[in-house]
Amino acid sequence: MDEEEQDEQQKVLQNLLLFHELNSEVVTKRDAEKFLEALAAKSSKRHSITLSSLLLNPFAGSACRSFGFLVSKARYVVSFLEDVVPAKDLGSGELLDAVEQHLANLRSKATPYYFNTLYDPHRADSVGFVRGYPFSLRLGVTTVMSHGLSLGLPDYDAPTAIVKPHERTQRYVDAVVTIPKGSLFPLSGSNVAFDRRLIGPCMLLRLGIGGQDSLFSGSSSSTSVDDVWAGLCAKVVADHLGFGVKTGVPYVWRGPDSSFSSNGATAGALASLKTEFKPLLLLEDVVPFFQTLRLSKNATNAEDCYAEIARMVKGKLRGLDPSFERVAAVMETWADAWKAINSAV
Repeated sequence: MDEEEQDEQQKVLQNLLLFHELNSEVVTKRDAEKFLEALAAKSSKRHSITLSSLLLNPFAGSACRSFGFLVSKARYVVSFLEDVVPAKDLGSGELLDAVEQHLANLRSKATPYYFNTLYDPHRADSVGFVRGYPFSLRLGVTTVMSHGLSLGLPDYDAPTAIVKPHERTQRYVDAVVTIPKGSLFPLSGSNVAFDRRLIGPCMLLRLGIGGQDSLFSGSSSSTSVDDVWAGLCAKVVADHLGFGVKTGVPYVWRGPDSSFSSNGATAGALASLKTEFKPLLLLEDVVPFFQTLRLSKNATNAEDCYAEIARMVKGKLRGLDPSFERVAAVMETWADAWKAINSAV
């Protein structure tokens, strides 16, 4: 971005974070280049896919967010896509504070081992545990991810968007639940927060699952299921390490008014279908892979778990599709970079 655009972005960001008394830092592509060059110079390992080719071509979207996750010094990271805005309380009409709601989820305990039928018992306004909930499980475990939802334009895959062009998400449910241990879920990167220290290594949003062999040539290869993959990794790791993942509030409003033309939405879905179709088909085999994946006792933190998953992907999935050999290489590059950065902190 040029200096004028950067100044405008800075003003918007400062105003957005002022309410939460947070500091902001705008990182340009050149800043990222210098950082990654310095990191590569210190590394003794050489990978077939470099961190620069992964995160800088282009330095936008999921690559830009992943870089932010990598270099952040914050305990909690809250991430929204650029096409979402704060949702409104349906009763009062006031804007909902999605950041505060995410932080409340992360700072309260999760209950992944036994489902509480009255939603999240550790929420501030909760009625608590139902009869029959074991007292030994009521203390809960640390929450490492808060997965928010959206109103407005649904986060559909291309085939569903084509057959449901008029569908809009209008129902607001003021509730949070812990996703049970052993259950997987489709993460949407449009509205999510996580504990960077405990689960951050799993949150690479740019892998190119089912895409063309383009990371080696330096072009973009993000696909529509890359954030889903990150969620599968994060949930398996959270289950293994004894952490919890919550879903529900906060809500955001997704899609500008101009996106609500059914013709426009259908045209966009048709354009996406060609690139989305293969990754979506691969999910039919990817999900069973994660359902049966078991991590070793030696994997005692998220960094080790993620590196172990990368080795399993290389050994078990590369025969399914050539892109998985590249995915495994990307994961190994990311895991080593994460260890290098955090060992220096």
